[in-house]
Amino acid sequence: MRSFLKCLAVGVVGVGLSAVGGCSSPQVTRYPVAALTDYEAARVADAYQARHNVDYGVPVRIEKLDWGYKLSYESAFDRRAVPPKEVHVLAVDHDGAVMEWALR
Repeated sequence: MRSFLKCLAVGVVGVGLSAVGGCSSPQVTRYPVAALTDYEAARVADAYQARHNVDYGVPVRIEKLDWGYKLSYESAFDRRAVPPKEVHVLAVDHDGAVMEWALR
């Protein structure tokens, strides 16, 4: 009888621990929402440009990265300007954060 009570106590404790583990909050991932598509990343970059009152020109390249997208913009060619064609790169994270990379 004593060994039955020990087995029962171990079983109750095991079930209790599994219930506590099952009620724990899920792990928070780095990107709790779905990753952006290239179109959504371009829209976020456009909003960034509008907020900062700049126009970098035409997007010429969108490169998918592990953590987001890298968008390259080129201005129109102007032989009187220095440099005659500007290149700007914006990086858009999957959570919507935008970083501007300066190419010098």
